[in-house]
Amino acid sequence: MKNEKTNDDAAKVAVGAFKKDEGKAPIYQGFIQYFPRAIEAVANISKFGYDKYGTWGGWLGVDDGLNRYMDAKCRHMIDEAKGERTPTGGTYLHPRQVLRELEKAMPKRVMVSTDIGNINAVANSYLRFDEPRSFFAPMSFGNCGYSLPTMIGAKAAAMDRPAVAYAGDGAWGMSMSELMTAVRHDIPVTAVVFHNRQWGAEKKNQVDFYNRRFVAGELESESFAGIAIAMGAEGIVVDKLEDVGPAFKRAIDMQMNEGKTCVIEIMCTRELGDPFRRDALAKPVRFLDKYKDYV
Repeated sequence: MKNEKTNDDAAKVAVGAFKKDEGKAPIYQGFIQYFPRAIEAVANISKFGYDKYGTWGGWLGVDDGLNRYMDAKCRHMIDEAKGERTPTGGTYLHPRQVLRELEKAMPKRVMVSTDIGNINAVANSYLRFDEPRSFFAPMSFGNCGYSLPTMIGAKAAAMDRPAVAYAGDGAWGMSMSELMTAVRHDIPVTAVVFHNRQWGAEKKNQVDFYNRRFVAGELESESFAGIAIAMGAEGIVVDKLEDVGPAFKRAIDMQMNEGKTCVIEIMCTRELGDPFRRDALAKPVRFLDKYKDYV
């Protein structure tokens, strides 16, 4: 396999192969004939990314993401975060870098639930599993507050497996009271809360479909780690990238060896990733001239 193909070359192989014999033979024949070439094209794209960036996580790193995944609003949020400090004096972390550090520290046989939200939609690209019944997600139901109760139930059914719940600060506020359930009934879980001070998924919709007319998207909250401690669980605040992996491993150790529930509150920038579904909304059509400026 040659690895000097660019993404554009690979795309031409994958797409153009099907057009070559268009109208001359049933589509399944073309599929059978060209499927190996399409697979090679996908492999070339992956190899291209690995050769260029050194690691799979690096391919989706924040510097590359500035150009490939983010619009001007997201760049503004990144620039804004450079001068900000967290309440504990640290820095706000880039979500993709955080997700990569969590991926590297993920234990074997882990069960993970992801809530709805912007960072959680991106998180799906950073999760790997070796066995079934390991990944729990709300899919298109949009159950806000899904991850923690789901993972408490999964842990109750499989006490020998590590249980991790991902949630943004918006979704976390919907079900964090269930921490008391986990503590009260000795069902230890580890929760990772991405504290970016906003309803990220809603703000992304307002960027994509409402010309950045932001309404009710900001969230100013107290420390979720502190709230967890008040509920009888453990709490850790992370505002340095090098602390993400060690904090996560410590929380998993507390869960599996000490029977303790722990909340890891990770302070994240307000930058926005791709939405889970681009077809969720459509830009409105304005029929009256006085509303033409309202995109």
